[in-house]
Amino acid sequence: MPLPPFDESGNMPVGIHRATLNEAAARFGSDSPQRARVTKVLKAIFRQARSTGSLTRCIVFGSYVTAKSAPRDVDILLVMDDTFEMEAQSAKVRRLFNHHATEHYVGASLFWIRPKAMFMSVDEYLAFFQRTREETLRGIMEVTE
Repeated sequence: MPLPPFDESGNMPVGIHRATLNEAAARFGSDSPQRARVTKVLKAIFRQARSTGSLTRCIVFGSYVTAKSAPRDVDILLVMDDTFEMEAQSAKVRRLFNHHATEHYVGASLFWIRPKAMFMSVDEYLAFFQRTREETLRGIMEVTE
């Protein structure tokens, strides 16, 4: 199912909209040089997170999934399975999962969580990421295989 059109505010409709990495890149990755750059970052993060064997969901939110022509970065939430152990990962993966390092050196705002560390369901948690700073609702995207 293709990603839905933007609403009058330039956001996707409320909900979690699924797209493959290629579909996401086709929709959001070519309107400007900045979009191409942050799409390259998204692809690299998705592939690296998937290489751990523990990625269960990759959620993209914020200005990247809007009509904004030049989002500053890409905002990503990685839901890892409960067996994911940071200590067992390579230095490259550990650096990726460091929010401040990823933001500063890679150009992404990266968050990650394991379900066992949550005090609510994953779906309830994801609802939070559909809120804007102004407390309005907008859609987010789940990147799939």
